[in-house]
Amino acid sequence: MTLKEYLSKSMVNTIANGALLLDQDGRTIRFTLSMTECSVLGVLFFRGDWSDDFGRPGLIPVIEKVSFDGVENFSVENFKLPPEFMQTAYDVLQQRLAPEKLYVPEEAGGWMLTSFNSKPLGGLDGAFA
Repeated sequence: MTLKEYLSKSMVNTIANGALLLDQDGRTIRFTLSMTECSVLGVLFFRGDWSDDFGRPGLIPVIEKVSFDGVENFSVENFKLPPEFMQTAYDVLQQRLAPEKLYVPEEAGGWMLTSFNSKPLGGLDGAFA
């Protein structure tokens, strides 16, 4: 396994199974998915025009930064991860950060964003086929 493949698989595994933290900075919601060897950070964009049947707004996660323990100055842009791994990473990210997993109903109506229901996805058998 090449270094690129190892780092790519580590990134996807972190997205699928890492601890999720949501942080609000003004109107911006940031997410961090982290495990011992890797952290994936990004932003969630809200799309009210993509609401589901329950009225939950759509979410678009965008990866801004990936860091690996022991790898200095790593950058997704500079490292050029293989496109198939980036596609897999975003597919898994959309599953992990799906609106039905991040929104809970508020008592006063509407929706509250929380990481409580976004549980790890488990094994990734077949994700890299």
